[in-house]
Amino acid sequence: MLNRTGIGAGWALAATFWMAACGRSSMPLPTTDDGTLSLSGTAAEVAPSAHALPGVHILITDGPGAGHETTTDAGGTFHLTALPSGMIGIVATKDGYFPWRVMNLSVDTYHEIQIVMYPQTPRDASGTPATARCNDGTWSWDTSLDGLCATHGGVAYAACPGPLCVH
Repeated sequence: MLNRTGIGAGWALAATFWMAACGRSSMPLPTTDDGTLSLSGTAAEVAPSAHALPGVHILITDGPGAGHETTTDAGGTFHLTALPSGMIGIVATKDGYFPWRVMNLSVDTYHEIQIVMYPQTPRDASGTPATARCNDGTWSWDTSLDGLCATHGGVAYAACPGPLCVH
C-alpha cells in the first residue's frame, strides 16, 4: 500500500504538535515581557530526503496575530514573538515545495510546532509528472504498482494528484 501521509490534492498537510495530556501543559506558556505569547519550531522536508529547510517563509494568515511573519534560519528554525492570545492560521511557503497550512492553532496551547513540507512533483522531458517518490529519494514515473520503485527501496509516497493516488 502506498504511504500518502499528509499529501493530497497538491497540498502538503502534515503537522506535528507537542503538548501534554488533555491539551494542558504543566510548563508555563512562553510569554514575552508585555504578556504576549511566542511560537517557535522547525521546518523540514519529508522523508526520505528529510533535512532542515532554511528560507521557509512563515506567515500568520488568520486570527489575532494575522500579518506576523518570519523566515527559517540556516538550521530550519523559526521564532515568532509578540503574538496575542487566540486561534491562528499559518501558511509556510518555499520555492520548490507545496505550501503547508494549519488552521485553528491555539497559541495558548501550542507554542512549538514542526512544519513538514513536500517537494513539488518533478516532470520528465515530455512534461509528465512523477507518480511516486521512492525510498532512496528518487522519483518514479511508473503508472502501475507492479515494480514501482522496486529497485529503489520501495515507495515512500505517491505524488498527488496523480494516477496512483486514492481519491
